[in-house]
Amino acid sequence: MTGPAKTGWIDLGLIGYVEAFAIQTALHERVKRNDGPGTILFQENSHIITCRRWASAENLLVSHETLLSSKGWPFVRRPFGLGDLSVLQG
Repeated sequence: MTGPAKTGWIDLGLIGYVEAFAIQTALHERVKRNDGPGTILFQENSHIITCRRWASAENLLVSHETLLSSKGWPFVRRPFGLGDLSVLQG
């Protein structure tokens, strides 16, 4: 019989979505390999617009280049999400 699983946590603070997702993915791979404990991430993301991979970027009424240049909001395609587009404001 094994004891209870240990879970750690990391406070990432204010972090970009892409950077946080890379950390989450790396931690997930470690857990899948049984090479580390589960980890809860606490984070605040900067503004970002995500688009599901099969959604149409045409549903965004301004170009993502305009949002990046005028507001500094990156545009990222993801295999998941709510609806076509998600605007995440930090």
